[in-house]
Amino acid sequence: MAADQPFSQPSAAELLLLVDQLPQLVWTTDPAGSPLYFNRRWTEYTGLTTEQSLGPDVWNHTLHPDDQARARERWGHSLRTGEFYEIEYRFRRHDGVYRWFLGQAQPVRDADGRIVKWFGTCTDIHEQKTAEAERTQLLVELEAERTRLRTILAQFTEGIILTDPAGAITLVNGAAARLHGVERLDVKPEDYSRTYHLFTLSGEPYPFADLPLARAAQHDEVVTDALWIIRRPDGTEVVVQGSACPVFDPASGAKTGALLTIRDVTAARATEAALREREQQLDTLANNIPQLAWMADPTGHIFWYNRRWYAYTNTTFEEMEGWGWEKVHHPEHLARVVEKWSAALAAGTPWEDTFPLRGADGRYRWFLSRAEPIRDADGRILRWFGTNTDVTEQRLLQDQLRSAYADLETKVTFRTLELERELTRLRESKQ
Repeated sequence: MAADQPFSQPSAAELLLLVDQLPQLVWTTDPAGSPLYFNRRWTEYTGLTTEQSLGPDVWNHTLHPDDQARARERWGHSLRTGEFYEIEYRFRRHDGVYRWFLGQAQPVRDADGRIVKWFGTCTDIHEQKTAEAERTQLLVELEAERTRLRTILAQFTEGIILTDPAGAITLVNGAAARLHGVERLDVKPEDYSRTYHLFTLSGEPYPFADLPLARAAQHDEVVTDALWIIRRPDGTEVVVQGSACPVFDPASGAKTGALLTIRDVTAARATEAALREREQQLDTLANNIPQLAWMADPTGHIFWYNRRWYAYTNTTFEEMEGWGWEKVHHPEHLARVVEKWSAALAAGTPWEDTFPLRGADGRYRWFLSRAEPIRDADGRILRWFGTNTDVTEQRLLQDQLRSAYADLETKVTFRTLELERELTRLRESKQ
């Protein structure tokens, strides 16, 4: 959005209400990292009072002991360098339960470039972290029967490579062959990089001993979400994300090989966050949260969007005012979204929905959208505050888990049929 883009400015009180309605824990610190402010979600989650939260040891009281040193080091690095702060750690809830959060913070600078404040959010990612662990375990179980699943694996959209116990490649499915532009079998770990043209993100040849598949095959390591570059024979390059693990026979415990799964993340890594302009304290806070945010009057007429909305959609306030947001909704989902949003407006109840929004590049990404009615002392709705949180990667992970579960059911079915055939042969041999 251009600097002179006209839009309706909310008041400080409205922005404070918006911050308190966000599902994230929101906080600010001074340039040295001392806490200055926490929103209502923080006090509700931690059970700490405002005075307790503003104390010097608030992080030690709330962070998991295993995460404290790592968090202090990363936060100290950002304070020293002014770099964007991002970390995953566990926070203790008021009932003593720890949940995973994605912590992010952005420095706010004055006209001379000096940091005057830090604005941060903590987003609950506990379910995503749990799903990732379940996915890795499920892959290990599935690949114990890899010889029975070769046909199914060939249909996967995710690249899959299998090795024998010594690490020699025995299977490259279609997706992996397309990513590499090469389909070679019987390749040994020391030849992985040279045969498949693998490079580190800095452009250096990937040392074979550090490759996830080599580590899984030779040292029984489980490696998750590693990143590297594939340089295809035609000269094109793709950045891939891969996870590798050893595969063991469930009956004997003997190692049967190793498994690598990879997917193309070139486009995702190429996407960068739009530059933020310096604004006044509350305006800066509202415009630097990770979510798209907006406000509507009691009829649903939207009169304010944060800058993240304009950056993502590449639209103007004139295009989006009122119900103009329909222009960036996927046409197959629009009627459903309008119906559910209209019902929430009529009932005055909180609204939640998930749907795709079109970005500036013309592509659709999935967003979890929520809105809360803000009422006056008499219970009348004054306005609605809403956010849109990008959940594209979570949906992809859920789809992969559903596919993996379906494959597991197929494996059980095949095994049952084999047992039935064996029983039939035994009966026939006794006759």
